Amino acid sequence: YIQNHDHLKDFFKVARILEGLPRNMSTHAAGVIIHDHPLVDFVPLISDGSGHQLTQFSMNDVERIGLLKMDFLGLRNLTTIERILKMVSRYDAKEIDLEQIPLDDQKTYAIFQTGQTNGIFQFESQGMKRVLTRLKPTQFEDIVAVNALYRPGPMDFIDTYINRKHKREKVNFPHNDLIPILATTYGVLIYQEQIIQIAHRFAGFSLGKADLLRRAVSKKNYDELHGLKSDFINGSVSRGYTADLAEELFSWIVRFANYGFNRSHAVAYSKIAYQLAYLKANYPVYFITELLNTVIGDQSKTIEYFKEAKQKKIKLLPPSINKSHYYYQPDHGHIRMGLSSIKAIGYPIVNEIIQARQQGRFKSLFDFCMRVSLKIVNRGAIETLILAGAFDEFGIERASLLASVDQAIEQGELFGGLEGEDSLFGDALNLEDDYQKVEPFELLEKLSFEKELLGVYISDHPLEVNRRHLRANGIMDFHYFYQQEQVKDIRFATLIQDINQIRTKRGDSMAFVKLTDENFEVDGVIFPHLYREVKVMLSEQMFCLVTGKKDIRNGKEQLIIDQITPLDLAEISSIDSHSARLYLQVADAAKLKLAIHTLERLARRHPGSIEIIVHQKDQNQTFKLSEQYFISNHYEVLNELKKQFGTENVVLK
Repeated sequence: YIQNHDHLKDFFKVARILEGLPRNMSTHAAGVIIHDHPLVDFVPLISDGSGHQLTQFSMNDVERIGLLKMDFLGLRNLTTIERILKMVSRYDAKEIDLEQIPLDDQKTYAIFQTGQTNGIFQFESQGMKRVLTRLKPTQFEDIVAVNALYRPGPMDFIDTYINRKHKREKVNFPHNDLIPILATTYGVLIYQEQIIQIAHRFAGFSLGKADLLRRAVSKKNYDELHGLKSDFINGSVSRGYTADLAEELFSWIVRFANYGFNRSHAVAYSKIAYQLAYLKANYPVYFITELLNTVIGDQSKTIEYFKEAKQKKIKLLPPSINKSHYYYQPDHGHIRMGLSSIKAIGYPIVNEIIQARQQGRFKSLFDFCMRVSLKIVNRGAIETLILAGAFDEFGIERASLLASVDQAIEQGELFGGLEGEDSLFGDALNLEDDYQKVEPFELLEKLSFEKELLGVYISDHPLEVNRRHLRANGIMDFHYFYQQEQVKDIRFATLIQDINQIRTKRGDSMAFVKLTDENFEVDGVIFPHLYREVKVMLSEQMFCLVTGKKDIRNGKEQLIIDQITPLDLAEISSIDSHSARLYLQVADAAKLKLAIHTLERLARRHPGSIEIIVHQKDQNQTFKLSEQYFISNHYEVLNELKKQFGTENVVLK
């Protein structure tokens, strides 16, 4: 066809010349070429336009001509470690040498065993956390092994490793000479270095030749592997092993090429992970402080780390005009939010505040406006700082502070810089703080501003504020969800943090939602039949009531949602939540025992805040039951009690 069309002949001729040439120049992410002589003597170079010299050979060709290629990787985690060590030195007057920390620190292993690995390099994913809680590492070798295994391919051997570690599965070795090589990994071939040891021990390969075998495995060079096979088998036979064993071992090594990992790489990464876990276990305040500094601007991660701090009983202190710096900082065993964590408050504003503060603490909003540059810290910035709670320490309501901004700015523009100066007015200048008197913000309004500007609720949480009203009506928190083995038809008040919509194989839409309350989070599932009905009304950062049942998938608890409705927080306090008591009269000890059993069952299904008072008639004794028996005023509760003990013996008032 081409030969019959003259205009195509030229295209074809040029295409043949271009065939096989690089389409464009690309740069290796971390590779550096090293030689003891100028590289230009060995390989053609080219500039990338930004001052860096690149080789015109690919990495394989560069190594083939004898040059050394080294990969230099920069890890943010190393900076994190350095900053935490500086905090320990500054606040605890203690110097830590991470090369000397014990590798048997039980608090460190507890971090891995419980899957509390937020911020731990290579171990942060949900899947890895689930593996760790099953593995329960007790030695550094376990951490190295799981780091190498948690990848496509070797992941299939994780269950084997875990079962053998916990003696649920027997460890078998094809030959006893493998025991010194594979004992630490319970007979599982994990590392490329183990290949070198097997080839050296069984086939008599020199370490150099064994490394060629390792290299062929790591590069998946099956032609080279095939060429080494006869040497491996012959060498093994000559050293007294059977040909069948040698064949089995070599086949094992070839299969290993699909997943083998470099042990030295795994150890290096695991060492960093262990150091981070050690710092987290022993210096949690400093660790979480620095962790928060690495995710400024990332609301999802910030919320996640806030929750972890709360679980560790570490208090998050709000931003302070007198105490906060640019970043988060430790503050007497707690963590103080930095001013940069406030939306729209950038470095120039924070720097101006800190510079002015060097002359002494700010005494009031008016003092603040007289001492900072109002061109840098303008009205919008001052109002934002107020609504974020940065001026709360002055003891003035935020609404009053906000209403006084105009007056404070006007005073600052007129008299700023004069107070304390040796001037005509200096001695006479004695201005009073005259705050406007206005109605304080409603609590929910105040918290709403906090959430908008800080990304999180800091001074309180709307659900926690209203928890008593919610519980009185049988609306539970997620602590209850995790406490109970079975959860069904229980209502939970929650905030939708994240919505992930997907399509099923049939093409129907469904959603996975991340639900949170003041202390916990739960993964929720909304199947297509319900999602079709509620999709329009759902949005992230929306408060709602959900009802569903607990399910366990891949070892993790989740909530299969049956109902979901919006929750108006402003109306929560109007829910009928008056302090009620249920009085139950029983005839004798047998009926009392039945009553206790019945109430315990009903409290699990319909928990609430209604106190239970039981009177045993034959002994004329009255008991007040503990909080675990408190119930809601659900109609099913009263109906069952009246049916069991008689309507005249059940009174709610």
